[in-house]
Amino acid sequence: MSSLSFLLVDDFAAARNQLRRLIGSTPQWRVVGEAENGAEALQLARQLRPDVILLDVAMPGVNGIQATKQIKKYLPETLIIVYSAYNTHLISKRALDAGADAYLNKSDLDRDALVAIINH
Repeated sequence: MSSLSFLLVDDFAAARNQLRRLIGSTPQWRVVGEAENGAEALQLARQLRPDVILLDVAMPGVNGIQATKQIKKYLPETLIIVYSAYNTHLISKRALDAGADAYLNKSDLDRDALVAIINH
């Protein structure tokens, strides 16, 4: 598995900490930035050009779906994995329609799921 850079986007610091530990469990993966909302995510994505963005749906201001659409315009090659605690078909459809490469329920967000999506 090649080296991958990640941008973590969640309005809750505890969630970002958990994701940082998850990414840190794989030596070839590294977190290059963290954002608390979609507007910060867009700015950091342009600046850092990460390989993968893990992006929560529900955030104040620019939400994850809006951010996905904007980021994909500038960085179509970046893999965006949108996640949410709400597992509804409508949210996943909106995320995928916005350009997300995958949608996961927050409870399914683990190393195995990330490896499967990245290697797809």
